[in-house]
Amino acid sequence: MVLLRKHHRKGPQGEDRFRLTALQEHFIELVIDAYQKTTQPQLATIFGDLEAHYLVNFPDVFSSDFKVPSLTTVRNRIKQINETAEQVARNGLRYAKNKYGAGSTSVRALMYGEMIATDQVYLSIFANDRGEVRVRELSKEEHDEKPAKNEIRRIWLHVMIDVATREVLAWVLAETPDADHQRSLTRMAMRDKTREKLR
Repeated sequence: MVLLRKHHRKGPQGEDRFRLTALQEHFIELVIDAYQKTTQPQLATIFGDLEAHYLVNFPDVFSSDFKVPSLTTVRNRIKQINETAEQVARNGLRYAKNKYGAGSTSVRALMYGEMIATDQVYLSIFANDRGEVRVRELSKEEHDEKPAKNEIRRIWLHVMIDVATREVLAWVLAETPDADHQRSLTRMAMRDKTREKLR
C-alpha cells in the first residue's frame, strides 16, 4: 500500500521516465544546497520544509502535473556526491583535511586544482598473437633489453593529472624521458582539448 501511494512520485512515465523536469531538478538542488551546511541539518526536515515552501510559492505549478521528487530520489542524488566534498560542506575544511589529508591517509588534495602531479612511463607498443596492437609498461630492467620480435616501437608517455579528481590534464608522447617535456605538458594543460577530442 505504501508503494502504491507513492507511485505518482516515480517521475514521468514512458520514454521520459528517467528524466525529471527542470522544476523537479531545481527542487532537488535546493534540498542538497540546504543539506550541505556545517550546521548538519536533517535531510527529512529540509525536504519537508522545502516541499511546504514550494506549495506556498508555486501554487500554479501544483495545479498542473508537477510532483515533488521523492525523498529517495534526493537521497540517491546525495550518494553521488563525492564523500570528501560532502565532509567539507557538512563538517568544514579543517575536519575534512584532518580526516582525508596527508597526515592520515594517502589523499594529498581535496579540491580541483589544489595539487598537480606529473609522471612518465616507458611503453612498449607491440602486436599480439592475433595481430592486434597492444601497449604495456616496461619495467626498469627491461629498458636496456633488445626489443622483442613482435614489438613495433618503444615510447615515453609523459602525463599531468589533477591529484584530487585524477583528471588527466595533459599528455605527451616522446622519444626521450627529458624534463623538457614539462613545458609541453603545461602548455597543453592550459589550453582547450577540442583537438584531442576530435582526434
